[in-house]
Amino acid sequence: MLIGGVLPAGKGALAWVPFWPAMIVIILVAEFANYWVHRGSHELKGSRFFDWFWRMHRTHHTAKYVNVLLNFRISLFWALVAGLTWVMSLAVYLGQGKAAMAAVAVFSFWGIFTHSDFRWDDTIRRHRLFGPAFRGLEHIFVSPGIHHSHHGYGKDGGNFRNFGIFLSIYDWLFGTLHIPEGRPFRYGIPGASPHWADDAFSPINVGSFVAKLKRSPAPAEPMSTRQ
Repeated sequence: MLIGGVLPAGKGALAWVPFWPAMIVIILVAEFANYWVHRGSHELKGSRFFDWFWRMHRTHHTAKYVNVLLNFRISLFWALVAGLTWVMSLAVYLGQGKAAMAAVAVFSFWGIFTHSDFRWDDTIRRHRLFGPAFRGLEHIFVSPGIHHSHHGYGKDGGNFRNFGIFLSIYDWLFGTLHIPEGRPFRYGIPGASPHWADDAFSPINVGSFVAKLKRSPAPAEPMSTRQ
């Protein structure tokens, strides 16, 4: 509805574009949008007016592990601001529904692939012959090691870099690419974990509100009931 209001004459305007070129462009644009939204959510952490943006994404980072299930651990509200959501919606509106669905499948598969706990890439990256070529590919495509690094801290970790989902070219171009040697020192974020409800419903602090209610003293009984 919002896209239609902004581009009332755009419905189906790009339906004539062939499938493969359309899918490639959608992936490139969606990854670009994701890069800046994802990077912004991290870099605005602690901001006076936009810390809610980080808290909305924080759900995906508070886990002390990385496996395929983590790919689906997101705030219920994250889709409202995610770059992929808006680009895919725009592509469908412009008449490229099939190409958009194919791009969604690529991002979904790659998200599961890079969150996997099976780290086959560490061995290849350290290999004397194949390692340099593999590191070259990691400047284009996100490997499990690159994304695991994003979920960690300490040695070979840091959620202030490696923001790509499928492509690492934007991280490379904008100076946020880090190719690790192995797994990060720790997964998650340092410090105490937020209440599970705060994670699920971020940026609404449901858990904090419930905790305050539990800590509130019970109201005093009327005098008549204590005699």
